[in-house]
Amino acid sequence: MIKNINLKGKDVPCACNALTPFLYTEIFHEDFMRVIIGFRGFSGKGVDDMTDDDIGELTKRSTAFAKMAFVMAKQYEIKEAAKLMTLSEVDFFTWLSEIEPQAFQAPDVMTSIISLWQGNTETTAQQKN
Repeated sequence: MIKNINLKGKDVPCACNALTPFLYTEIFHEDFMRVIIGFRGFSGKGVDDMTDDDIGELTKRSTAFAKMAFVMAKQYEIKEAAKLMTLSEVDFFTWLSEIEPQAFQAPDVMTSIISLWQGNTETTAQQKN
C-alpha cells in the first residue's frame, strides 16, 4: 500500500508491505508488533474522535511514529530489499534532520501512519457462505 504523509508541509510518499515489520526490527532492534500493539487503543479513531488523553499518549509515542515513517518512506524510495537491509539508525537520524520539529506529534500524521499499516493488513478475501 502507498500513501503520502504530510509532515508539516512536506509530502512524504510512504509504502507499507510485508517487509515493513522486519525492516523496522532490523534497523531499530525493537519488536515492531509490540509497537503496533501499543497503538491498538487508537485504531479506527480519527483526529476528531480522540480525547485529549489519547492525543497526549500518542504524542509520547512520536519517536515510534518517526521510526515507522522512516521505514515506510525508505520502502517507497528504495525498491531493492538488499539495499533496504543496509539502512541503519544513522540513516534515520540523517533523514530526521530534514523533517520539521514536532512533525510526528501532529495527530493527523499519527493516524495516517496507523492507517497505512492497517490498510496493509486488511484482507480482500471474502468469506464463503
